[in-house]
Amino acid sequence: RSMGEFFSSKDATPKEKKEKKKQILIMDEVDGMSGGDRGGLSELNGLIKKTKTPIICICNDKSKQSMKTLKNNCLELTFRRPTVKQVTGRIMGIARNEGLKIDQSTAEKIAGVSNGDIRQMLNMMQMWKLSANNMTANDVDSVATKSSVDIGLFEVPPTLFSPNTNLNYYQKMDLFFQDYSLMPLMIYENYLNYKPFQTSQISYRKN
Repeated sequence: RSMGEFFSSKDATPKEKKEKKKQILIMDEVDGMSGGDRGGLSELNGLIKKTKTPIICICNDKSKQSMKTLKNNCLELTFRRPTVKQVTGRIMGIARNEGLKIDQSTAEKIAGVSNGDIRQMLNMMQMWKLSANNMTANDVDSVATKSSVDIGLFEVPPTLFSPNTNLNYYQKMDLFFQDYSLMPLMIYENYLNYKPFQTSQISYRKN
C-alpha cells in the first residue's frame, strides 16, 4: 500500500473509526530516499500537504538538493549534540538506576570523552558495569583513550579485523562510531574476507 492508503480510514469499520488512536509518522534518513526510492520524496511531499497526521522527517544532510522541496513543506528544526552540562544529570540518574556508582566529575568525564554521543556514553557505562559497580574519572580515562591517528573510512574494517591490532574494545568502538551510518555496511562487505586469528592457527587434516 502507498503511504496515503495506509493512513486512509475508508476501509475502517465504524468501531475502528471510533476507537482510532492518534498516529504519528516518523521518516528517518529522508535525505537518502532519492537514491533507491524512486518517487519516494514526491509521494512524501504529497502526503505532507494533505494529511492531518503529524509527520517527523529526520535527515543528516539538510543541504542536499533533494531536501529543498521537502524543506518548503516542513518546519525546520536543527538539533545539535548535547553539551556536557545538559547530559551530566541524566547520566548520573541512569547510573544510579543501574547500580553503577559514579560522582559528578565522572559523569562529566563520560560526557566529555563521548563528544555528545549518547549511545557511546551508555555503552561505556554498560561495559564497565559488567566487571565493577564503581566508576571513577580515572577509570573513564583508561577505557576511553582516543586514537591519535585519524584513519579513513575504508581503513577501519582492516584495522578492526587485524589480529595484530593493539586497540582495546573501547578504541575499536571509537573507530566504529566514526560513521555509524555506513560502518555496518563496511563490516558486512568485508566480513567474508576476514579470517579469525585463532582458526588460522589450526591445521586441518584431510581424510
